[in-house]
Amino acid sequence: MTLQETPCTTDTTLSLLLEVCCRSAGMMIENGGETYRAEESVSFLCAHFGAKVGVAVLSTTLFVQIELDGQTVQAVRRLDKRTLNLDCLAQVNEIVRNICAGSITLDEAQEKLKNVRKNGPYHSLIHVICFCVAAAAAVFVYGGGWYDLLPAFLCGLVYPCMPDRWKDRVASQMIVYCASGAVIALVAMLSYLISPLVNPVAIVAASAISLYPGAAFVNAIRDTMHGDLVSGVARLCEALLKVGMLAAGAAVVFGLWTNGLVGQPVQFISLPWIGHFIAGFFVVICLAIEQCTPPKTIIVCGIIGAFSYIVCKFMVGCVPFMPAAYFVGALVMSVSCEWMARKMKLPATVFLVSAIMVLVPGKGLFDSMLYLASGMYSLLAKSGADTLVQMIAMSMAIALSTFCSRSISAKK
Repeated sequence: MTLQETPCTTDTTLSLLLEVCCRSAGMMIENGGETYRAEESVSFLCAHFGAKVGVAVLSTTLFVQIELDGQTVQAVRRLDKRTLNLDCLAQVNEIVRNICAGSITLDEAQEKLKNVRKNGPYHSLIHVICFCVAAAAAVFVYGGGWYDLLPAFLCGLVYPCMPDRWKDRVASQMIVYCASGAVIALVAMLSYLISPLVNPVAIVAASAISLYPGAAFVNAIRDTMHGDLVSGVARLCEALLKVGMLAAGAAVVFGLWTNGLVGQPVQFISLPWIGHFIAGFFVVICLAIEQCTPPKTIIVCGIIGAFSYIVCKFMVGCVPFMPAAYFVGALVMSVSCEWMARKMKLPATVFLVSAIMVLVPGKGLFDSMLYLASGMYSLLAKSGADTLVQMIAMSMAIALSTFCSRSISAKK
């Protein structure tokens, strides 16, 4: 981002600058942006006007202090909403870029921030369809078959049917996740009672793919690599808590049928490579639409996610250590997302959040919950350890890509 310093005049007062800084940073955090990106945006804005700034974002609180020519203004804002609107994030990022480039004034920026499209570029019905299609397509990603398509499609309706007012609050989100996991598991188990050919664990893992906290996971890694340890740890705890609540809800239902479920043979379907690519592609583009990704990036996200998924599956058959395959797949994905972010002048998060979901070892997580509900603690330890190591491998790949990208930016 190029900065062109512009001294503050009577038209660009400190109070107006403070308002623009707080509004832009707050909207970034509330819509899925990284902590360091919000802080850097405020720093860039103030540097553009020759002002000194102190800014800190601590999970749910924003602190900003601006000083210019002996005058000081400051503000503290509470950020108690959490949603995922990557289109809104991209719009705010573009407004900040335009201010720093000198193409718009603070008055124009304030008006643009007020008019940012907060509901996303897609109709609510399209969102519901994408929840269902993503769940159905993810069945093949998690080892399911044709018999699992309809139950997974129906399970995709669970989260959209939850009241919207519960989804943007951190506290109520946990209850929603737990309830969603329980309802999804209940539908999967009822489907299994109707037809033993159904794979309930694959259905639950696939149906929950839209609920995996990809944004919190990615932002935790990127904030940590930037040195924001408090925010990174807070985001990581948020991600783990959401996954834990989701899995706990499913585990309660699994516990009612453990004697009849564990050890039953399950029929899997073998797809050709092109089939896996198509399944991964549809999973990612549906997730991208759910997360209100800018329309111009949808196809790019789908290609990056599907290609990285194929790379990961190919590596699984080539290397004896499975986490290495996840590392390579996540590294290919992260590098591609960083490159496209620079090319299209958008935050890398816009691409990475939806693309990374196709690599998340969701079936391992719910296998672990099934073993826990069945009292099979030795299998629980093995499955849980494998899933954890795979997640760590993905984290290392994203961290490495982020470090290299920021090192290249620093040299420039």
